[in-house]
Amino acid sequence: MDEIILVLMLMILGHLLADHTLQQGWLWQAKCKDYWADKGDKFKHDYIAALVCHCVMWGILVFLPLTFFCDEFGWFWLALNINIAIHYVVDDLKANRKAINLWQDQLIHLTQILVTWLGWALAQ
Repeated sequence: MDEIILVLMLMILGHLLADHTLQQGWLWQAKCKDYWADKGDKFKHDYIAALVCHCVMWGILVFLPLTFFCDEFGWFWLALNINIAIHYVVDDLKANRKAINLWQDQLIHLTQILVTWLGWALAQ
């Protein structure tokens, strides 16, 4: 039981590191279309690369605790990729489409973590 709670705590820590601490500065700006707007047409889609990098980093840090306790890696890779894709869509909605705010963004990401963790914990 202790490892189940530890995994959840570490997943949340990974989220806080990837979505807040490690994203401060350039990456936070670069994943926004507005950052590239005055740099010319050549760079107008570069925000996508920054957004993908952020989402992959987030996925790896959030899922890292599961690698120590997960026996079913088919499930792991599927869940990781689904969560990266959801994170991309949510961050694009916040940073570029301005359709959601930070509170909604964080609630969705924490829900992603809780649903993933619950799926893993129930399989234990």
